[in-house]
Amino acid sequence: MVKHEVKYALRHKAKDKLLGFFVRHNGYNADGVSQSHYLCDYEENVWYADSPGHAEYVRHVSTPWYNAGYETPGHEYDAEELEVVKLEMTVKTTVEAASIPDKHTYWKLKYGPKGMRPDVNHLASLLEQDRDRKFPPPSWYEMRELLECLASQPVNG
Repeated sequence: MVKHEVKYALRHKAKDKLLGFFVRHNGYNADGVSQSHYLCDYEENVWYADSPGHAEYVRHVSTPWYNAGYETPGHEYDAEELEVVKLEMTVKTTVEAASIPDKHTYWKLKYGPKGMRPDVNHLASLLEQDRDRKFPPPSWYEMRELLECLASQPVNG
């Protein structure tokens, strides 16, 4: 599926960078929102508005923390430092076949005799201790390491 989107953003003129945003947790306070959104020029995510008027409003008005949500974030910029820019984006989505091993297969690939870190005693211990399958799955960082290792290995044909 191909979708064409038009959004608006704020660009820092001197740095030639689209503004991103970060979220600060305010605690559970009855005086304001539980999370405040702030614009910044160092985050990689981009803050988007649906209309140029919305972006222009945010350019001129920094919302106080107790009301600073995504649509009306706070910031520490002068309006003259920023400009409204139109972003025309084409988004193409396709289904990507992907799979990851379950935790027992992960352990076998990692600690088995031909694994990344062979340790058959550790593997046997993990499998024995997890007979009821209550252990949590590997973390993303552990899984990523395994997937990168598997991707770098030559495919036997």
